[in-house]
Amino acid sequence: MDDKAPKNPLEDPPPPAPTPSNPAEQYLAKIIRYVPGSIIAGYTSMFGLVTQAGPYQLYLSWAIFGFCLLLAPLYVMFVPDSIPNNKDCSKRFHVVASFLSFAVWAFALGGPFASLSWYSSVYGSLALIAATLLMPLLEKVLMLINFFKSEH
Repeated sequence: MDDKAPKNPLEDPPPPAPTPSNPAEQYLAKIIRYVPGSIIAGYTSMFGLVTQAGPYQLYLSWAIFGFCLLLAPLYVMFVPDSIPNNKDCSKRFHVVASFLSFAVWAFALGGPFASLSWYSSVYGSLALIAATLLMPLLEKVLMLINFFKSEH
């Protein structure tokens, strides 16, 4: 009898852990952890609705981007539990990180930026990767400044 075979023939081995199929998805997942989920959900919902706006679609897309860009840090400042509780990191850092991360995330998705003649999804992916790599470094550097040190 083979020792590697399941003891009970009705038992299936556990499935392997899911892994993102696209490396860009891994970077998206890492960068959006700095952005409140409500902002992500609101942006994607509003942006989906704007596709039906006809001639005003571009203007509304930019307005939605600007609205959510400004709203992200406000959510971090004033809405409890909008970011994960991290004792090593101050809320002030998360305010800055939410603003920058939302901008990079939206740029990587295209959105209103896709209307710009110079925009390419390659630029969005490169910005996303760079921001994901730089954000932990930015956190460490800003934590050296008294203003950004944890309030705990």
